[in-house]
Amino acid sequence: GLKLIGLAVGVAVQDRNPVGVDTRFTAIPPRFHCHSVFDSRAPETTVIHTWRRAGRVVSRVELQVRKSPSYRTWSRQRIRPEWSDRWSCTVTTEGGALLGRAIFEGDAPSPSAGDASTQP
Repeated sequence: GLKLIGLAVGVAVQDRNPVGVDTRFTAIPPRFHCHSVFDSRAPETTVIHTWRRAGRVVSRVELQVRKSPSYRTWSRQRIRPEWSDRWSCTVTTEGGALLGRAIFEGDAPSPSAGDASTQP
């Protein structure tokens, strides 16, 4: 069997752990990392990270998961600064069964927002 026991989106991965984990990012990094941890009893299996922006698929990444009580794997998604939006990273099996979903917002403040509040 395969169980997703951890899922987080951050700005980096160090020592196989996610860094800068959040659900709302006011400063949009060059890339997001979707970090997943599995309890896997199977010898080797494939999972899929599907990255979506505003509900539309941006990319799909196939990842190998080996037998382990806490196997860690992650995918990266490059982001443009203007891509402020609601994002998600969905984790599924090859057969399409949903294992988990991380939802997060990338909303860099627009440069004009500060100016508008100073108007008389």
